[in-house]
Amino acid sequence: MKVPKTNQLGVQIKDGLFYKFTGFRDQDVVSLTNFFQNTFGVTVEEKQLSVTGRNWGEVDLNGL
Repeated sequence: MKVPKTNQLGVQIKDGLFYKFTGFRDQDVVSLTNFFQNTFGVTVEEKQLSVTGRNWGEVDLNGL
């Protein structure tokens, strides 16, 4: 995920816990993507976050 001035990696493990790691540079994204594809066989998704405080839409959370 792209957050202001840096990138963030979110990892959800099997028991449902979600970990966030921040501070990655733009050039680190390709290396991390390749690592996760080659090591774990998972596809990394890139998401843009709205961090301006504006939100047009609704949030639907399932399972909480």
